[in-house]
Amino acid sequence: MNRYNSLFLGESEGIKIVGYKDQFSHEYGNNEENYFAKVIRGIGLNRKSKLEGIRIKNFIGTTILGPLLVLNPIFAKHFIHNILRQPEAKVPFEKAAMEAYEARLKEYEDMKREL
Repeated sequence: MNRYNSLFLGESEGIKIVGYKDQFSHEYGNNEENYFAKVIRGIGLNRKSKLEGIRIKNFIGTTILGPLLVLNPIFAKHFIHNILRQPEAKVPFEKAAMEAYEARLKEYEDMKREL
């Protein structure tokens, strides 16, 4: 089997997204008009794509493993405030989540670090 495993670093709406990719197959098709994230490191829909997932209105479909919202507290806050339209809602354990996110982001951005 040709299993693909790697770290993922991308950007969605100006927010850096971290996660993992672990898959047995790839997706094909044109998602240029409605992608979820631009790839910084890793792969998108497939090994040749630099665009990951789809986003249509408030629907997000992605093969990024996470848990996506827990690993990305800035995106989680954006999601809660802008997509769910709950500006008063807070991200649980935000300080600890941000510390973990910043450490992971630093690690993923390190070009010496293998994906």
